[in-house]
Amino acid sequence: MAQVPSSGGAVLARVPSSGCAVLERVPSSGGAVLARVPSSGGAVLARVPSSGGAVLERVPSSGGAVLARVPSIGGTVLAQVLSSGGAVLAQVPSSGGAVLARVPSSGGAVLAQVPSSGGAVLAQVLSSGGAVLAWVPSIGGAVLEWVPSIGGAVLARVPSSGGAVLEWVPSSGGAVLAQVPSSGGAVLAQVPSSGGAVLAQVPSSGGAVVERVPSSGGAVLAQVPSSGGAVV
Repeated sequence: MAQVPSSGGAVLARVPSSGCAVLERVPSSGGAVLARVPSSGGAVLARVPSSGGAVLERVPSSGGAVLARVPSIGGTVLAQVLSSGGAVLAQVPSSGGAVLARVPSSGGAVLAQVPSSGGAVLAQVLSSGGAVLAWVPSIGGAVLEWVPSIGGAVLARVPSSGGAVLEWVPSSGGAVLAQVPSSGGAVLAQVPSSGGAVLAQVPSSGGAVVERVPSSGGAVLAQVPSSGGAVV
């Protein structure tokens, strides 16, 4: 083992491995040992034993991000990717090989990203109790949130550019109910029909329901169920 004092007074120890790779250990000021193992591709793998005996591995990427892996007690690997701003992104490979990424937010909520087989990214916002609050994908920068309801239905919320909230609630029959709370508190619900037409329901102040169905020619058909059940 060769020890090379660095300019800062720290001691750099190099241990040639059986494969001619070089293992470098640098004792830190706190007594912990930092081990750096240059990989065949030139990347640097750094291992820092934690106080609990777990091993923290950091791999600086070409973009400057840092990938840290912490083997858990059960043998699964917890990977943390530190961003340039210091935020921590944790990736946990699942049993199926998918990668679950968790980013603790400033408020204590956890944002989890799970790349799908098609390359799309699904994100989960886990609550402190472990429940799943939201799935946040999307391509255009809009935020789509899936919030499981009490009965198991899925409520999806998409904040619009104007601050309004569009809620998509899949019904038991597979139809999709979209609710858009207006600035006045009224609710506009759109239900795409099997033929692709859009049915819009606007509850009135008196409880009656106004249904508007755009026709193929662009005209709008409005139906107002009366109190007796007849349709006007």
